[in-house]
Amino acid sequence: MKKISKLISVLMVLTLVCGLFIGCGTKKGEPAGVDNSKQNTENESEKESNNNNAENNESEPAKKVELKTETMFGGTDPCTKSYEAFLKKFMNEHKNITIKDDSMTSVGDEYRTKVKTDFATGNEPDICYFYSLADADGIINSGKVVTYQEIWEEYPDIASDVQEIAKQSVAKNDGNIYSIPISGFYEGLFCNKALFDKYNLDLPTDWDKLLKAIETFKEKDIIPIAAPVGQSHYLCEFFTIAFGTKEHKALFSEGVQDSYIQGLNEIKNFYNMGAFPKSAITMQIEEAQNLFKLEKAAMTFDGSWFNGHFKDEFEHLQDKVVILPMPAKNDKKGPKDIIGGYSTGFFVSRRAWDDKDKRPAVAQFLKEILSYETLSQFAKDNGGIPVVGEIEIAEDLPSCNKSGLQMFVDATAINMPFADQIKPEAFNHIWKDGVPYIVAGEKTAEEVLNKAMEIQNSAENSN
Repeated sequence: MKKISKLISVLMVLTLVCGLFIGCGTKKGEPAGVDNSKQNTENESEKESNNNNAENNESEPAKKVELKTETMFGGTDPCTKSYEAFLKKFMNEHKNITIKDDSMTSVGDEYRTKVKTDFATGNEPDICYFYSLADADGIINSGKVVTYQEIWEEYPDIASDVQEIAKQSVAKNDGNIYSIPISGFYEGLFCNKALFDKYNLDLPTDWDKLLKAIETFKEKDIIPIAAPVGQSHYLCEFFTIAFGTKEHKALFSEGVQDSYIQGLNEIKNFYNMGAFPKSAITMQIEEAQNLFKLEKAAMTFDGSWFNGHFKDEFEHLQDKVVILPMPAKNDKKGPKDIIGGYSTGFFVSRRAWDDKDKRPAVAQFLKEILSYETLSQFAKDNGGIPVVGEIEIAEDLPSCNKSGLQMFVDATAINMPFADQIKPEAFNHIWKDGVPYIVAGEKTAEEVLNKAMEIQNSAENSN
C-alpha cells in the first residue's frame, strides 16, 4: 500500500507548476462524508451534538445576509449532487445565511466568460470556484479577490485540513494564495481493456503499440480513439507532451518549441490515418465521451473527473477501463511523464470580505466547504486526487480509479496542462481556431503557434 508520503515526495521533487475515489480518503476508521459523532450513550451523543453546533455557528452573522456563489458544479459535473446537498444542509443549519447559487457546467468557454465578465462589470460573486492559474490572472490583477493569507489572519482554521502542497501548488508568483483546491487531477489515455483483451492487443504503453491498436480496431470497425477535433484541448495537451516533456512547460519562453509543431502536426496525421471518428472535426466532447461509454470507441483522452461518468448504466465500465500516460514519441518524454496537478479552487471577492455583515457568513461557508468531510466527498465524486487525509491505493478499487491513482503516484514528471500556463486567448486560438484548420489542411502548425505567441505577448503587455 502506497501512502501519501510517497505521493508528496514525488510531487515535491518533480516540477509541479506554482475531476479519483481511492477508497481510503478518510480519517482512520471513518468513511468519508459520514458523521463521526457516534457516542456510547444518548447523553454523550447529545453533548457532542451541542458542541458541534456551537463550533459550526461561531461565525454566524448577526443578521440575515445573502451570499452569491458561482461554481462549475452544474450539469453533468460529478460533484453537482454533493454540492447541492451541501448548500441545502448549510442553509438549514445557518438560518441567517441564504445562498444565491449560480452554477453551470465548465465545458466550453461559457463559464470562464461568465466569471470574467461578472468581475469586469462589478457583478462579481462573493465566493467563486474558478481556475487558479493563468485564467485567474485578470481577476487577481484587478484587486477584486482577497488572499487566503489575509483570511487566515482572522480565521486560521479555514482549510486547515488541506495539505500544504495542494495550497502551495496554486500560489501565484507573488507568493500569495488566492484559491483553495478541492482535489487534484490527472489526465490520461483511457482504454477499454476488455476490447484490447478481446483482440489480443497489448495496452498502448508505447508508440508502436498505440499504432498497432489503432490499425486493429479500424479493421474491426471500432473507433480507435474518441477524440473531438472540434474541441481539441485534450488533443493539444497529449500530442504535444508526446514529443517532449520539458518543452511542455516552456511553450513560448524560447519562442515556439519544436515539440508543439510536431505534436499539432501529428494530430493531423492521426486524423488522416482514421484514428478518430469521421465526424471528429465538428464533434463536441460529450459526443466523444458517449462513444467511449457506449464501447463504440476503444480509447479516449480525458481527466480524472471522467471516472465520475462510470455510474448507473455505465457502472460496468469501472473494471473494464484502465488509464495510462500518453505514450512517448521520442526519448524527450519519459514513459511515465504525465499531465496533472491542481488547477481550480475557491476564491473570495474583496467586496464580500470587506463587508462586515457578510464576512462571518463567508468564513462559515469556507470552513464547511473546505472541511475534511466535504472535500473527501468531492474527491470521491470527481475521481480526483484528494487534498485531505492519508491515502492508500486500496486493492478493491475499480480498475479505472486504481490505475489512475497508480499512474499519478508512479509519475516521473507531472506537468500542468499548458492551457493553464498561457493566456486563455492564446490557447483558445490554438485549439479552436488552429487545430481544426490544421487537420483540414487550411493552416500550418507553425502559423497557428506563431499567431498564438503573438496573442500571448499582446495579452501580457496589456496587463
